[in-house]
Amino acid sequence: MLYPLGGYYVLMTVTQWAMPTVDNIRAEMARKRKTQAGLAAVLGIAQSGASDRLRGIVPITVNELYVIADWLGVSPATFLVDPSGPSPTSRKSRDSHRQFAAAA
Repeated sequence: MLYPLGGYYVLMTVTQWAMPTVDNIRAEMARKRKTQAGLAAVLGIAQSGASDRLRGIVPITVNELYVIADWLGVSPATFLVDPSGPSPTSRKSRDSHRQFAAAA
């Protein structure tokens, strides 16, 4: 599936390329002073479901990731970690992409 991410479209599945990190979501929630109850309301789930997601017990879907990012006013890329290198929105990654595109 193609996902818009940092100005690019990325072919990925959450398990293949990147996982939303609950640590990053919790940190952004703390910065914005958002609560689990607010998260539950925006996702349309019970507060226990929001708690399970924030503890990593229930995986966060790509759709939920977009809803959470919109609610917090950030890009979904804020929550993604590429285990093999920098995030797709980092300068190093963009520069590498440009070099690759120029060589093609």
